[in-house]
Amino acid sequence: DRSTFLIDKEGKLVKEWRSVKVKGHVEEALGYIKENIA
Repeated sequence: DRSTFLIDKEGKLVKEWRSVKVKGHVEEALGYIKENIA
């Protein structure tokens, strides 16, 4: 299983995705960052 963790500059866990499929996941993660962080 693959997992992705989004960590902020202070080292705090912001978001985690567990058991992701590679196909389409990059777009999902980038979309989250653009909507919630950037």
